[in-house]
Amino acid sequence: MTGRRFIYQSVLESEERMYIEIKDYLTASDIPEPILRKALLAISEAFTNALIHGNRKDPGKNITIVIAINNNRLTADITDEGKGEESAAFLRQPPGLWQEGGRGIDIMEKLADKATIIKCRETGGLRVSLEFEIERQKSQAKS
Repeated sequence: MTGRRFIYQSVLESEERMYIEIKDYLTASDIPEPILRKALLAISEAFTNALIHGNRKDPGKNITIVIAINNNRLTADITDEGKGEESAAFLRQPPGLWQEGGRGIDIMEKLADKATIIKCRETGGLRVSLEFEIERQKSQAKS
């Protein structure tokens, strides 16, 4: 299993740097294109939620992303240092048709094979864990 940890300051400028670094890492790790696209979008959604809702764009707080890859699974843990509760993420109202925000969790759950949100003891914030099955997607693509 290979893995890597990325740490970003909670400022808007970190979003582009995060996207480029994660994309480069996943591309270099030979993640198939369909999984790469899904993972990048889901990780970006989790990162944006951590930045805005978790850390509230506090430059004194960080967002940590840990990526692990084995032969048939890609996992990404995105952790903030905010004061959120996992229950709040699931008590939200579904977004209205013209609402600008509120779709991040739904998008992550749709794109990932498994998405969980838990309270992180180490940071006090929330951790979004995303899992993507690589082998299953590869075999479907060949069919």
